[in-house]
Amino acid sequence: MTGFLGQPVRSVREIDYNDGHVGFTAGLTLQFPGGSIRLLELVDELLVARAQDLGAVEAHLHEDVTIARVVQTCGGFPSQWDAWTTRGRYLYLRYRHGEGTVEQHPSEDVGTWDGGASRLWTSWDDGTGGGVIELADFLAMAGLRPAPDAEVRTSPLTGRKA
Repeated sequence: MTGFLGQPVRSVREIDYNDGHVGFTAGLTLQFPGGSIRLLELVDELLVARAQDLGAVEAHLHEDVTIARVVQTCGGFPSQWDAWTTRGRYLYLRYRHGEGTVEQHPSEDVGTWDGGASRLWTSWDDGTGGGVIELADFLAMAGLRPAPDAEVRTSPLTGRKA
């Protein structure tokens, strides 16, 4: 972990374990500008893993970072989208003044955003001060990826394709 000293944490995401018989939250991925590490509690031991294969356990670990559906809600300044993961989590994606954020909320209804189920997933500053970013670039910076068959569209209000 010493390689990450002094670097800001960009995101913290849960890692789930599911082997078809048991399922539980096994740990966290901490993403830094210079890479990421996984903190896992497996069989009553804490394991810190950096870009290593964990053998047979690896096939049962999953992070909910694959986007199934994206709707661009603002195509200008700021760039923003509503997104849903393959597991149905709602994410609010926003890029403004060179800063990108991914927030998890119970739903796209803003009235649900003030409860304990809302949290910041990812944030970064690219140093450009910009307000417009392509979706593919945003997802890469956020550590997210589109599903091969992801639905990508615009809100009728934006008039532009994401």
